[in-house]
Amino acid sequence: MTIVPAPYEPVAVDTLTNVVEREDGALETTSSVAANTTFTVTSDRPTWTYEELRRADAEYPAELVDRYGTAREGTPDRVHERTDNITSGHDSPYGKAVAIERWLETERNYSLEVPPPRDDVADQFIFDMDAGYCQYFATAMVEMLRTQGIPARYVTGYARGPTGEDGVERVTTARAHAWVEVYFEGVGWVKFDPTPSEREEVRANLEQQRSVKPPEQAPKYAVGQGNDEGDDWKQVDANVELLSDPVPGTNGTVRVTADGSPLEDHRVSFNGEVVGLTDKNGEVTGELPYAETLNVTVERYVGTGEPDEDDVENEEEETSNEESDSSGNGESTSPLADSGDENTIGTTDRTDETEVGGTVTSIPDVLVFTVDHAPDEEGSSASMESTRVFAAGASTAALGSSGFLQEDDGIPLATDVNVTVQGDEPLIPGETTLVTAAIRGEPVPNATVTVGDRTYTTNASGSVAVAVPYTETASVEVERGSANGRTEVGVATDVELTIGDEPQPGDVVTVEATVAGQPVSGLQVLRDGTAITDTNENGTATIPVPYAESLHVVASRGDVNATASADLPTEIDVETQGTPIPGSKLEILATLDGEPVPNATIRSDIGTLATNENGTAALAIPLMPRASLAFTVERGAATGQARIGLLRPWGAIGAIGLAFAVIVGRRFDFRSGGKRVAGDGRQFVQLVVAIPRQVVSAIVRAAVWGATTFARGGSGTVAHVRDVASRLVAAIRRLIAAVPKVGRRIVRGCMGSAKWIRDRLVTGARWLAVGPAVWIERVRGSTRRSDAGPAASGSSTHAASDGSTSDADGGAPGPREIVVRAWRQIVATIRPTPSMTPGEIADRAVDRGLPTRHVTRIRDAFRDLRYGRHEPTQEEADEISESEQSIRSTKEGEK
Repeated sequence: MTIVPAPYEPVAVDTLTNVVEREDGALETTSSVAANTTFTVTSDRPTWTYEELRRADAEYPAELVDRYGTAREGTPDRVHERTDNITSGHDSPYGKAVAIERWLETERNYSLEVPPPRDDVADQFIFDMDAGYCQYFATAMVEMLRTQGIPARYVTGYARGPTGEDGVERVTTARAHAWVEVYFEGVGWVKFDPTPSEREEVRANLEQQRSVKPPEQAPKYAVGQGNDEGDDWKQVDANVELLSDPVPGTNGTVRVTADGSPLEDHRVSFNGEVVGLTDKNGEVTGELPYAETLNVTVERYVGTGEPDEDDVENEEEETSNEESDSSGNGESTSPLADSGDENTIGTTDRTDETEVGGTVTSIPDVLVFTVDHAPDEEGSSASMESTRVFAAGASTAALGSSGFLQEDDGIPLATDVNVTVQGDEPLIPGETTLVTAAIRGEPVPNATVTVGDRTYTTNASGSVAVAVPYTETASVEVERGSANGRTEVGVATDVELTIGDEPQPGDVVTVEATVAGQPVSGLQVLRDGTAITDTNENGTATIPVPYAESLHVVASRGDVNATASADLPTEIDVETQGTPIPGSKLEILATLDGEPVPNATIRSDIGTLATNENGTAALAIPLMPRASLAFTVERGAATGQARIGLLRPWGAIGAIGLAFAVIVGRRFDFRSGGKRVAGDGRQFVQLVVAIPRQVVSAIVRAAVWGATTFARGGSGTVAHVRDVASRLVAAIRRLIAAVPKVGRRIVRGCMGSAKWIRDRLVTGARWLAVGPAVWIERVRGSTRRSDAGPAASGSSTHAASDGSTSDADGGAPGPREIVVRAWRQIVATIRPTPSMTPGEIADRAVDRGLPTRHVTRIRDAFRDLRYGRHEPTQEEADEISESEQSIRSTKEGEK
């Protein structure tokens, strides 16, 4: 059970009935108390503030959204679109609810004579109707809120009314009303009433007009009393009293009297603008102008016939009919109609369809309950004040306002605009704040708001969102007509600028501008005097970090100026990867705090190069011997140095070369091979040189022969020619025969030398591959064999001149004797010189036609035996013996 609109203190109720809504939407009376029973009903005053409503977010329980925050499936799309346009620019549920409420209050009129809607109530009222009563307004607002996902419910009950002199407020069925409740997270249900405030006045005027029967005599207007200028209206002297507060922009009611009697059907103008005709009480209502004074002009009709409707533009509004519901018995579909008891009180939440429409023919005035306003604990009367959320709707006269009489200079109007700025001072520069303009609590729409060099226009609720300037003080000026107001608010300019943690050169860093923890947007960010970007809505900006000793950042705009600095690392770490072999390239990696340094310059004695995007570069190692190579890496203020030592690589290369030369020199004789190749070369050169010499000799001989023959007179010519020809032919034959032979010898010599070099390299590689341990063991083995002598083997042997031994006892030859005997068979074939090596002897034997495979096998076995590499086994000796037999067979076959 809810008593609306609250807030007031304990009340006494004649009869109390609790009405609830079942799940199927029907209303049910759950309890009823007989009349004349007094209850103490406490209505709690709301404890919320408007700031709490503004801060309430849109996070609602799912079940609440399903029932109250979801639009019907049949809601037309244009309702969604129109609501989106109305609420654009508002992010909070409160801002959207106020925008929808103000739009309905200002864009739709209040009337009791409206046709029933053809289809969807909310859609018809928003787009196709100009006026309606409270059910239309409440239904439309609930549907519009639900299209935005905001929980809202349609509520019916009774509006507040005046309290009698006895302190009792009498609530009748004529005060039935419908409004909206909106849910705010953390606050609860809050009342909104989109119905215009002239509701009570229209209802009161209409009921009074219905109860008074108009006279049936003579015409209402005098005839034939036009003025000299031909105008049908003539100004009259009358007493004018303003019954409303003198607030521009509000609907002010004036009463026109003459000699204490009201003047009916007189045209009234406010500052030259016609507002309408007076009623039987001499009253008329119109919007008060935004001027310093209200000058009311009263005129009576002196023309013939009925006055032109264009001359009385507000007449229709003053003759509105009564308000009704679908049954014709009151405005709202109240729980009273369903319960069948006229003496009840209650509210209901209609979540589904609401029936509206029809023409009101009468407004019942049945007493529902009375409210005895008991004093509060301090003994004072209970408060009757209304809030912005729910307007009582009582007329000005009923609220007991005093009138203002018009003097010669008019009625003074309130022109001091109260300008309020949302938010606590100082404001945050760049943020958006809400400026509200009001005169004595009434909003000033369409007013010009000037803040700095920017202007804005207030909306229907007298509010507008403005940007806070970047100055120490924000001067806000509001003006509409003669009404104006001004206020100044402080703006925070002591902005704190912070730089992100550990900025690294080459990277990006985020700077943040704040005031008391609130972000400041729109500031220009400069790095080292150069503009980079502006802070965003979060007060942050991202800037690149230079390769410098420090980072200096400034954020400024207008009177706002903030600075921040941070030291930067400048020591570049230089690493080298690979072995600095002369003639190769060494990879250099430049990093700064673990991050690569791209586009850095590397300077050294041999040239300049730059690192790539990975911070690496390839440095060529010079071929010329040098002790070290120093270089420097630079980028901006960041530097790094390094030095590469080259003594070790060059020392290793020299040692390897020397060892190889010693080994090869000790193991192989290069002189014999070189002499052989040199001898073959000289022979070929001599042959080639001899050809032109012989040719010249032949020419000389021919010349001598010719001279001699000529001196002899030609005797013996034929014989001499034959002799020369024969000699020439013989020389050519010898040349032809010698060239292939010499060529073959040269080719064989080159091939033999190449083969010899190959064998030497392979042998050297094998010798090096076995390692020092094997070398030492072989040396030790050779020494042991040398020290043991003939007695070590238990046989009497004699060393041959070539390193072989023979069996002194004449027994079967051993493996060593077989190898030596086979080798002697090869040596006997070519008869080598003492300087020839086993390899040269073997090559010469192959050239002589001996089998290559057998010669090679015998040569290798003899080498191993001679140089102490390997002692032949009996199996190897058998193979050598077979090779020896093959060589003997070849030689015998040649013979």
